[in-house]
Amino acid sequence: CNGMIEKGVCIFEDDGINHHVSISIGIVLLENTTYAYDEVYLLADRALYEAKREGRNRYVIANQ
Repeated sequence: CNGMIEKGVCIFEDDGINHHVSISIGIVLLENTTYAYDEVYLLADRALYEAKREGRNRYVIANQ
């Protein structure tokens, strides 16, 4: 994930305004267990917002 984050970070200009782009990623690892889509989505969403709280350009793996 670090490689994805490094490649995704950029600055671009639009109408004279600089925009900074950063990436936060929430990851869910599943092992031979059946989860409903909503459960997986919620786990990933929580991990994503934890990554955002920790700062820019991070990823968090969800605790199940």
